[in-house]
Amino acid sequence: MQGEMNASRRIKVLREDVAQKIAAGEVIDRPFSVVRELIDNSLDAGSSEISVTIEDGGISRVRVTDDGAGMTEEDLKLCFLPHTTSKIETFSDIYKVDSLGFRGEALASIATCSRLEIISTAPGAECGNRLIVHGGKLVSLEPRAAAKGTTVDAGDLFHNMPARKKFLKSVSGESAMCRAVYIDKALPFPGVGFRYFSNNTLKISLPATDPVARVAAAYGDGIPPSSLHILEESAPHFSLRLIAASPSVCKKDKRYIQIFVNKRRVYEYGLIQAVEYGYRSSMPGKDYPVAFVFLDIEPELVDFNIHPAKKECRIRIIPQIRSVLITLLTTFLSRFHIGISTRTSFVTGDTENQKPLVFDTASGVVKEKSFPFSGGLSSDKARETIKNDRTASFAEEKIVTTIVPHYLGRAFGLFLVAEYGENLYLVDQHAAHERLLFDELKEKDASAQELLFPVSFDLTPDEETQLSADMKSFESLGIRLEKVGTACYEITALPAHYHSIPSSDLIELLKGNNGTIEEIEHRLCSLAACRGAIKDGDEVDSITATEILKGVFALQDARCPHGRPLWYRISKEELFRIVGRK
Repeated sequence: MQGEMNASRRIKVLREDVAQKIAAGEVIDRPFSVVRELIDNSLDAGSSEISVTIEDGGISRVRVTDDGAGMTEEDLKLCFLPHTTSKIETFSDIYKVDSLGFRGEALASIATCSRLEIISTAPGAECGNRLIVHGGKLVSLEPRAAAKGTTVDAGDLFHNMPARKKFLKSVSGESAMCRAVYIDKALPFPGVGFRYFSNNTLKISLPATDPVARVAAAYGDGIPPSSLHILEESAPHFSLRLIAASPSVCKKDKRYIQIFVNKRRVYEYGLIQAVEYGYRSSMPGKDYPVAFVFLDIEPELVDFNIHPAKKECRIRIIPQIRSVLITLLTTFLSRFHIGISTRTSFVTGDTENQKPLVFDTASGVVKEKSFPFSGGLSSDKARETIKNDRTASFAEEKIVTTIVPHYLGRAFGLFLVAEYGENLYLVDQHAAHERLLFDELKEKDASAQELLFPVSFDLTPDEETQLSADMKSFESLGIRLEKVGTACYEITALPAHYHSIPSSDLIELLKGNNGTIEEIEHRLCSLAACRGAIKDGDEVDSITATEILKGVFALQDARCPHGRPLWYRISKEELFRIVGRK
């Protein structure tokens, strides 16, 4: 018995039909894969109009019609065979290809697992041709009158692969995925018209338009068109187009952060993280922005030959792209930052000769001198520090420009209530103090101090690889790490201002993919500031409250490190209108 089993496990050459089905299953695993590959072929053919039709979620039929270059009879004889392509000739060509398809696998895979029909007319041809292939086998090829372009009809998907068909989702689930890939293909080609039919009903029509209008049309009510802005930047080896929504438009997940590289939607964690980082100071921490990043990179700097569906790629210049993207976003989002209105009255600290001054946030004229807050402002000792520092700061020079809000009290154990100018403010005491501490911590010296009791933690192989990549960044921020065993490390030293961060939070940060040194520092300072800030419900005396208010009103970007607004403002005019006073 054992001998028979060993004999059955001898290495054999797979029959051609079995090998083709396995290969087809790698490229074409669901109906949306057919939609993806056929649209790519239509775009590569230079089409200006593309129609996609699915039936029963694409299980019964996927048909794509275009007005592109079309194929000759000789092209049709070859197109359904494995590894036939017009895009490359040698292996090195894959590193400079600028088309969406290039491997010569897609149409052959579709032909293997469906009943395929192609009708195509080449430019200048008097007549077209009709090709029929079932399960990868040629059935017929004959002349057929047809308009310029190509129609590819893949019916009865996986009819010869019952195991594959058994794992398909419901019709509605497969339809949703087909629709999603249709949108992904339409977004980077706004100059091409797209139509999408399901069971003979037109579901989406996207006429040729500009990039912003294409995004707005593709997502309908999900993204207000007026919120979208287009930003563009060119740099050596790449150009970047960013269609970004104002920070008031936020989502509960990352699905609206989308990255397109050379017209392909890809998952690129580093660039998604860069978008999140760019929006961090403008959006609450649990919300995500709307941003579509379109990159055109020199082909030799991108490798798409790492995934059958080209969903991932390797980019050799990620740091440069991240830097440009973050700078572009930061500049764009600065116009939305919450701060004191453009013209705000101030008075000088010279009580003998008080003169009203005007502060223009755009030019930065007459800036408030930042009040020196000390970490952990939630105790009697900290309040005493404020009093001492306040006296010292006014004694430092005779005239100090300062803000004079009128502190009225607290509401719900969290909000500081203040009258300032012609406005009434409700200021979140925790978020406000957290932001002031955060700004102070970023200016502190990062010299490491030895820990009396080192903090040890274990890593998985992937986590250890990531930590090794980030090690220099952590060291430059004063975090000293030592390896003490197989995949086991210890934190042996930290800057003093990070000592308040809980060990569990530090370890989580060390294990994660944290991006640039600036992003790591932002997370560390955020954690330390949150830990040291006044909490919801903490008692705050009037001196402490007033100093927090002065510090907050001096900010030009009044948001906490997690992106939440620090206050709610209501004008005197609005309040009078609410209560019916003139």
